[in-house]
Amino acid sequence: MVGGVYSKLKHAILFLMTKKAYFFLLALIIFVSAAGFLNFYKESYSAISNTPPGKVIKDYAWSSNIGWISLSSENNNDPFTYGVSVNFDENSPQYGWLSGYGWSPHVGWISFRTEDTAGCPQAPCQAKFEGGRMVGWAKAMQADNNGWDGWISFGGVTGQGTTYGPTLNGDSFTGYPWGHEVMGWIDFSFAHAAKGASTTATCAN
Repeated sequence: MVGGVYSKLKHAILFLMTKKAYFFLLALIIFVSAAGFLNFYKESYSAISNTPPGKVIKDYAWSSNIGWISLSSENNNDPFTYGVSVNFDENSPQYGWLSGYGWSPHVGWISFRTEDTAGCPQAPCQAKFEGGRMVGWAKAMQADNNGWDGWISFGGVTGQGTTYGPTLNGDSFTGYPWGHEVMGWIDFSFAHAAKGASTTATCAN
């Protein structure tokens, strides 16, 4: 009789230990899952909050030869997302660099991307701000090289010795880049800079 009681007690203890182990394991799984989720959320939020500071260029530039050049797809609610942005992250080696695309119905996509402006007529090729003045190049991607290779100079010196190129004062632009005889002088005073993170622009050929 004593042996039977002992056996039942032993089974009861093992049963309770098994249940405790089950609940402990379940609690451990929930804890690990919650910790993983919180860590993922933290990393995601950190990635968002640490987006490099920059500005996006809004509105238009004007060429007396080919008309308006759109610098943002927000201008006409275009189906393709594009725009020109400036990296103003002081910790970035690409500080002051422009990127993205503008659009002209007459000459097509105008690229500020490093990959497209490599091989420009004269260094520096990268369109960027140096001391508030823009230097470098952009390129009209649909240029047929039949009298014009698509290059647009954002800084230089004219034959008369006058320095040219857009400058940025606060959020306002003044000055002109030069787009060969095809585009002529391009007035940037209609454009302005607005706070925003640099974005990846896409275009369709």
